[in-house]
Amino acid sequence: MEKLLEHVRETTSQIGGVKLNGIYFPKGRREFVLAVECVSEDKYLEWRDACPPPAGAKDWYEVYLTREERYPERIP
Repeated sequence: MEKLLEHVRETTSQIGGVKLNGIYFPKGRREFVLAVECVSEDKYLEWRDACPPPAGAKDWYEVYLTREERYPERIP
């Protein structure tokens, strides 16, 4: 676990605009979720090039928007 966190922190520090927010483990499952904050999807993909998933791992990502990003016209 420590090696994983060290590697992820090292690679996120190499790409501007990418920050590790946390690592989560779903109860009863043998997998984990990295919560990564990025200024853009392109920056995330740049980071994935520097930090590919381990061999055999199922990998996917989802993009979440803040309320301000989703509804900019509704924010005073």
